[in-house]
Amino acid sequence: MFKNDFFTNPFYELEENCDACQLRLTATMGSDGDIAETARQSFNAGRGPRKSTNEALIGSLLKRGHLTPFEQCEVRFRLKAPEFVWKQWLRHRIVSINETSLRYSKDVVLEFYEPKVWRDAKGVPLPDDVQRMLSENLRQNHETYRKIYQWRLDNGVALEQARIDMPATRITDAWWKCNLREAIHFMTLRGTNGLNWKFDVMLVECATNFPNLSRSR
Repeated sequence: MFKNDFFTNPFYELEENCDACQLRLTATMGSDGDIAETARQSFNAGRGPRKSTNEALIGSLLKRGHLTPFEQCEVRFRLKAPEFVWKQWLRHRIVSINETSLRYSKDVVLEFYEPKVWRDAKGVPLPDDVQRMLSENLRQNHETYRKIYQWRLDNGVALEQARIDMPATRITDAWWKCNLREAIHFMTLRGTNGLNWKFDVMLVECATNFPNLSRSR
């Protein structure tokens, strides 16, 4: 059930209000053994005989919502997402971030998000002719902005000013790092409905690096 083929897949595409979000687990620190030993420390059992296996203890922690021991482990992700989605994720205030900055580099390739399907407020796809018009208009806007941005750079405009009206559809690229408790909480919140189901996939892939956590799900 919990296959560990994550590192052979460059990115998982996450349908978080759009279909351009990408998240890749790149590193972990700690183990499920660290989680269990931290929990045992709470009741002064860290050095005494073990009354339960790591798997059983971690399962109990998850069931009871006692997640503080999970903070002893960390996970690191590579993320790509449109600015308007990125800002929603930042509201969780859980991560250390280092983002590609247009202030320091003019060699960044501008990528922009374009919906595969345009929907109305109820989530119903719009008519085909409207779909085509919206997509064409958006692509024209993106191309126009690329030309304006490049013109500014070619004419010596400071990098921090050349970017000032960057569209919210620009796809940003960043490193995210947080502890395992925060990652579980974030992915659980964002993966509770059909649109965000691939957050559940990421949570499982994260758990494969902590075997007893996987078996406790």
